[in-house]
Amino acid sequence: MLLPGTIGTIVMRNYDQVKRYHVDPMLRDWPELTKNYRKTENKLIIPTDHHNQPMVTPSEIHFTYAESLEDVIRRFRSANYYAVFVDQAEQFTEAELREM
Repeated sequence: MLLPGTIGTIVMRNYDQVKRYHVDPMLRDWPELTKNYRKTENKLIIPTDHHNQPMVTPSEIHFTYAESLEDVIRRFRSANYYAVFVDQAEQFTEAELREM
């Protein structure tokens, strides 16, 4: 992992889409990641393998959604994501995308 300790997010308009198109396929294709998936927090902890660096913070992928500008503001205003991946960006307004 090149940037350990970073947090990224995949965002779509609603959670059903995020689960169907990202969470389910990821856990199906890499079942070994199931133990690292935190369902109640909708995030995946990326396992690290740094034998010489035991204090390395693992990275995370958050699976989130935002149904309105208010949701976008609440979820992203102070989130400090290293990377935000917007799937189906055409479903979001320009103001929502700029806020992310």
